[in-house]
Amino acid sequence: LAPAIALSAAVNLVITLPILPADRAEPVIALNGDVGEMIGWPDFVQTVADVRRTIPGDVEILTRNYGEAGAIDRYGPPLGLPPAHSGHNAYSTWGPPASTAQVISIGVDLEGCREAARITNKAGIHNDEWGQRVLVCPAPNWTEIWPSLRHYG
Repeated sequence: LAPAIALSAAVNLVITLPILPADRAEPVIALNGDVGEMIGWPDFVQTVADVRRTIPGDVEILTRNYGEAGAIDRYGPPLGLPPAHSGHNAYSTWGPPASTAQVISIGVDLEGCREAARITNKAGIHNDEWGQRVLVCPAPNWTEIWPSLRHYG
């Protein structure tokens, strides 16, 4: 029984915890897709910060999902990024930005945007963020568009 428990524990560690190098995680991601979603977060946020440095004045950040917003909120402050906004799940209850600043939008198409970058990661893991366009957009009318940006699931 002890060897079976040890083997089961070892398999579960590899599948559920980030103990493999990110560039070797493809087999684990195939079993548990959520493992791959945090791979590359520092690279993702660095790309957004690089775009932010090209924009004079204040900016707001809008993301497609709460994972992306969480990455910005976790890794962004030391890079000078403001808190992120997202219409996804509970992030939507915090509401839209209050300012009329330009918007860096990741995965959300707004009117009048230009593409400034695309998301990749050093590990080469093609997760949900891979290839997402980072857009620079004029300030929208948040009151008008926020209800359409809210989504769950």
